[in-house]
Amino acid sequence: MIAAVRRLVRRAATHLWNTPAAWTTIHRANVTDYTSTGQTVREQGWERHPVVQACCRAIVDIVQSVPLEVVAGDDTDAEVLDKHPLRLLLHNPQPRNPNLPGARMLGLTALHYLLYGNAFWHIVRPGSSNRGKPAGLKLVHPEYVRSVEYSVDEDRILWYDWTAPESGTLRRSVVDDMIHFADLSGHSWLFGFPRVAAAIGDIVSDTEATRYVRQVVTNDGGPVQVFHMGENATREQALAAEERWREKRVQRGERGMVSFMSGTIKTETIGFNLQQLEFPDLRRVTRESICAAFPVDPRIIGISSAASEAGMSGVQFREARKRLIAMAATPLMLALENHLNHWLAPEYGDVRIRFSPNGLAELTEDETETSARAISEYTAGVRTLEEARMLVALAPERDPSHHIRGGMFGELMVADVGRLALPGAQAALAPPEPEPEPDQPPPTRALPAPVTRVARTPEQRVAHWRTFDETARQHDVVIEAQARSLFAEDAVAVARLFAAVRADVDPPLTPNELELLLRAVRRMFGGEGESPTRWTDGMTAPISATMRVGAESMPFPLMPSSARVSRAISNRVDRLATHVGQTSATQIEASLLAGQQAGWGVRQTADMINQTVFGGLAAQRSTLIARTESIGALNEGAFIAAQDSGIVSTVEWLTQGDLDVRDTHEDQDGQRLPIGQTFPNGCRFPGDPAADIGEIANCRCTLLYD
Repeated sequence: MIAAVRRLVRRAATHLWNTPAAWTTIHRANVTDYTSTGQTVREQGWERHPVVQACCRAIVDIVQSVPLEVVAGDDTDAEVLDKHPLRLLLHNPQPRNPNLPGARMLGLTALHYLLYGNAFWHIVRPGSSNRGKPAGLKLVHPEYVRSVEYSVDEDRILWYDWTAPESGTLRRSVVDDMIHFADLSGHSWLFGFPRVAAAIGDIVSDTEATRYVRQVVTNDGGPVQVFHMGENATREQALAAEERWREKRVQRGERGMVSFMSGTIKTETIGFNLQQLEFPDLRRVTRESICAAFPVDPRIIGISSAASEAGMSGVQFREARKRLIAMAATPLMLALENHLNHWLAPEYGDVRIRFSPNGLAELTEDETETSARAISEYTAGVRTLEEARMLVALAPERDPSHHIRGGMFGELMVADVGRLALPGAQAALAPPEPEPEPDQPPPTRALPAPVTRVARTPEQRVAHWRTFDETARQHDVVIEAQARSLFAEDAVAVARLFAAVRADVDPPLTPNELELLLRAVRRMFGGEGESPTRWTDGMTAPISATMRVGAESMPFPLMPSSARVSRAISNRVDRLATHVGQTSATQIEASLLAGQQAGWGVRQTADMINQTVFGGLAAQRSTLIARTESIGALNEGAFIAAQDSGIVSTVEWLTQGDLDVRDTHEDQDGQRLPIGQTFPNGCRFPGDPAADIGEIANCRCTLLYD
C-alpha cells in the first residue's frame, strides 16, 4: 500500500515538474464564461421562463424522437446495421443506469447544446487501464467541467477536468475519452456560445418585470386600496377595522394592504391594475427575441407576436412545424452527427452514425398527405398499387393484376381511392357510369401461318435496330420538349381555375366548391376541352414530321398517299390528346379528393396538384410520351409506305434483344407475317394505335420488311 502511494506521489511530482511550457491550463476563462452564461440561461430561462422552456422542448422533443442509426456505405447504398455494437451502445449508453436510455440522453445532450452551447459525453472504457472499445457513455453536465488543458504547440485540447456529481471528486479525461459537442462561437473555437444567451438580457428584464408585478399584487408594504368610512366612525374604529382586515386578508390570505379612513362612503383603488402591470409591449418583445434566438415560430408554442395572433389552424401548424424541423431541429441533428462521426464512429471501423431518415420523414408527413402522395404516384405509374398500399401502412394484396403500373394512360378507379386510405372520399364524387360489359368475350387472335423467307444474320438485325433507334432518339428531344411546354400550359390553366374559385387559403374546400372544381376539371380535360385541344394543336407538327421521316426512310420509288398519312397523323394526335387529358384529370381529381378529406384550403390543394400532377410526374410523363410517340410514328409511317408500295409482302418483328423487352414482344421476335396481319399481341406494327396501350407504351421495337 505504501509503495503504491509513493508511486502516485512520484508520478504527480514528475508531471508537475515536466509539464511543457506550451501547455496552457484554461481556468476561469472560456470554461467559466460559457458555464456562467449557460447557468444563467438555465436558471433565468429554462427553470423560470416558460417561453425558453417551451422553445427548448419543441426542439428537443423532435431530436430525441428520431432514433440514431449505424450504417455502412454511402448515402446511395447505405446498409443499416441494427445489431452493430455501436448501435446497441447508443441505444443503451449506461447499462447500469436504467433511468437514462439512449433517447433521453440524446434529448439532454440537445438541451445542453441549446442552453450552454456545449455538451459532453465521457467515454467509459473497460478495465482499470481505461483502454479498448467503449463500454458505456456518461453524460457530463456542462456546469461540472472545471478546466481544460490546451496545447499551444499542437493547437488542440489535451484533457478535461470535471467533477463527478455523485461523489464530488475531480476527474480527468483525456481528449480521446471525451466527446465535446460545441456550438458555433465568434470568439473561440474551443467552446460554443449558447444561442439562447443572445436573448438573455430580455429574459432577465422580463423576469424582473414579472417579479415586480407579483410583488405589487402581493403588496410591497404600501396601501393599494382605501375604504372611506362613515362620519361617525372614530380613528380608533378605523384602526381596529384595518387590523382585522390585515389579519384576515393579508397575513392569512396573503393579500394586499388596505387603508381605512373615517367617513367611508366609497372604495378607491390607488395602485396599478393588472393590465398596467403586465407590461404587454415589453413581454411581447421578450418573447419574440427568445423565439428568434432558437428559432421557433411563436405561434407553435401558443403565444402571439407583433405580426400575428397566437392561434393557428391545422394547416398553419403543420407548416410551422415543418419550418421548425428544417430550421432548428435538422441543423442540430447534423451538428450532433458530425461530432459523433468525428469522435466515436472511427473506433468501430468503416461505419457512421446518422439520425434515421425514415424517422425524420415520419415527423414531416401526416397520413393524409402520404395517402394523397401515394394516390398521385400510383396514378402516374411511379408506384404499383402494392407499393402505394405499403406507403400508407396497409397490408399488400397479392393479386397479380395490381402490379401493373398505371403509366401515362392509366386510370385510377374510385375503388382504388378507397383502398388507398381515403375512406369517405368517394362519397364526394359520384363515380362515372360503368361501361356496359360485352355479351361475348373478345375472340382470341390466332397466329397466322408464317411465311418462309431467308432470315437475316444477327449482325444485320442489330445494325438495323440501331439505325432505327438513333433516328427515334433525334425525334424524342423535340416531342419531349413540346410535351413539357404543354404540361406547363395545363398547370397555368389549372392555377387560374383555382384562383377563380376562392383566393382564401385557410377555410377548407366546401362540398359545393369541390363539386364545382371537379366539373371544371372534367370539362377542361375531357372531350373537346381546353387541354385536349391544346395538345392536339401542339403535337400535330412534331408527330407529323416524325411519321413522314418514317415513310421517307423506306426505299420505295412511290411514296404513300398524303391523305392516308394525314389521317394517320390526325388519329394518333387525337388519341394522344385524349389519353393525356384523361390521365391528368384523374390525377387532379385524386388530389382534390385527398385535399377535401384532409380539410385543406384552395391554395394548399392547388400547391399539391402543382407538385404532383405538374411537377416531377409531368417530366416523367413527357419522357414516356416522347419515346412512345417517336417509335410509334416512325413505325406507322414506314408501315403505310410499305403497304402502299405494293412490293412488300411480309414483315418481321424486331426487338432490341435485351432484358427490358416485354414478354409478349419477345415472343414475336423473328416472327414473319403477311403485311397487314395482326401479331398475337394485337399490333400490326410496333406502336400500332389500334392495340392495347400496355403493348405500345415505351415500346422500342420495329419491323423488317421483305
